[in-house]
Amino acid sequence: MFYDYQWGQGSSRRARKALVLPGCILLFFCVLAACESTLMREFNHHMSGNDLRSAHSVLDRELAGNPNNAEANYLKGNLLSREKQYTEANRFFDRSLSSSSVYREHIDYLRERNYRIELGEGLDAQELNRNERAVQQYRLASQIFPDRTEPLPLLGRAYEELDRTGEAADAYGECLRLEPRHYECGIRLAELEAGRNNYNRVIELAGNLRAEYPDDWRPLQLLTEAYMETGRYEEAEGTLSALLSIQNSYRTLKNTALAFYNHGEIRRAEYYLRQCLSQQPNDRDVLQTLTDIYLNSRNYELVIEAAERLLRSEPENQTVRAKLMIAYELIGDLDNYKKLRDELELTRP
Repeated sequence: MFYDYQWGQGSSRRARKALVLPGCILLFFCVLAACESTLMREFNHHMSGNDLRSAHSVLDRELAGNPNNAEANYLKGNLLSREKQYTEANRFFDRSLSSSSVYREHIDYLRERNYRIELGEGLDAQELNRNERAVQQYRLASQIFPDRTEPLPLLGRAYEELDRTGEAADAYGECLRLEPRHYECGIRLAELEAGRNNYNRVIELAGNLRAEYPDDWRPLQLLTEAYMETGRYEEAEGTLSALLSIQNSYRTLKNTALAFYNHGEIRRAEYYLRQCLSQQPNDRDVLQTLTDIYLNSRNYELVIEAAERLLRSEPENQTVRAKLMIAYELIGDLDNYKKLRDELELTRP
């Protein structure tokens, strides 16, 4: 009899439901049992007693004499899979397949089943916020199928939850190496690089995403920020325009306007701040910034306009009242100037 001993491992409910054993595999098991070789009988004898060391010894002895024995390589891979040594297991499975296709269906079945088990247990752990365990499970799943991207965004997320951003970036980067157009890995890596102020890398990643997903707003938002931080202001305006055409967000408009101001791009800042006022006429931050812009540029009439509007909602704002007083004086409106000076309890030196 051939023992399918791996079902003794703990497997997740999700993994068990995800994989249905095909009828042809069942037939294949029957054929194996009916045609059991001497090596298989000896192997199964040790496995029935859960004597893994002896099972390894039997297979190692056989492989020392015949390294290309398809059956011995298959059984060795099977045994290593039970011990979750999936990278080594794949090496023996590949050797078996290079010698014969007899065990192909069973090898494919074992790999897929183990992959679904490890992936499913990783998902279960992550749902319970057991991210260290999730990392272990996703890494095991990736060992079984190193060319699959499915575990990698999940692995990156688990690393992020553990504040292991370098390893998260590595997981997303490996995902993009396998699948350069992978959206989730691309956007998460770009966001991580933005958090680490690696803006040239953000431009590269978000630029690729923009080309692949032109109707998505997130790459455009990242590009706008990265262009701003690298002094590429004209390009920042271009991506902002594209972004607002997709997602007309006041918050994005305001934040970009204030960012231009903080970077000393006063002309650009004023333009977008005026757009903000057309949408929300009493935004305190916008009015305060415009007041400063107009005072520094000596546009005193506009200082008065912005300051008076701000004081309607904040009548006791002494800083704004002081700026308004200066503007009144400089345009020659001495009545209003004296009134504010008295209210602020100031006297001329």
